[in-house]
Amino acid sequence: MKQSILFLIVITALTAADTLLVPSEYSDIFAAISAAQNGDTVLVAPGQYGGGFGFQGKNIVVRSSAGAGYTYLESPFSDYHCVMFIGGEDSTAVLEGFSITNGDFDSESGFSKNPPDYGGGIYIYESSPTIRNCRIVNCGAGMGAGIYINYSSARIIGCTISNNVACINYMRGGGIYAGRSGPAGPPLILNCDIHSNDAQHGGGIHVDDSFVRIINNSIHDNYSIHDEAGINVQGDAP
Repeated sequence: MKQSILFLIVITALTAADTLLVPSEYSDIFAAISAAQNGDTVLVAPGQYGGGFGFQGKNIVVRSSAGAGYTYLESPFSDYHCVMFIGGEDSTAVLEGFSITNGDFDSESGFSKNPPDYGGGIYIYESSPTIRNCRIVNCGAGMGAGIYINYSSARIIGCTISNNVACINYMRGGGIYAGRSGPAGPPLILNCDIHSNDAQHGGGIHVDDSFVRIINNSIHDNYSIHDEAGINVQGDAP
């Protein structure tokens, strides 16, 4: 009996990740993110760029080529976040090597401006990105003037968070506000320098009903009128 053997060959095309260059290929970071796909890298040359953008739910890397000392993001409006993560991004969504501000706030000028209620520098909600080697400075908001984190497993690594002021309404978390944890566990704050931030509750970090891993950070010279200036914990979580 003659037997016929059928070989089924399946060829899978692997798509390599792309690197999108700003400003040589894309005029701004928002345009590059809009064109990117999961796994891509947006590489940003030294200079000053407009903030007020989000990652659009994409797990991509947005990185400066020269580091935070040479690459600046500033929100065009003081009442808005500079960078947002609100699309369910995970830890492979990375922001690395930028100086970030939403309007040059300080404790004297904050009340004369109109900051957002939450997250002046970076706003993270129901997303869990990695923020690495950034400087978040001179930002203003009601909660989390530097970084606002809620329902998140975000990782904040090797960042300098300084001279931010929680200057309206809630006045919690001049440097960082950390709310409820995300599905991948509590947020991580690692190897950061958190100093010279101002709030009525938790000048450096305000933890609200949450577990947060705060490891090997330098937290110093922060200011708070009512509660602990360095780290203030409110609610049941330690």
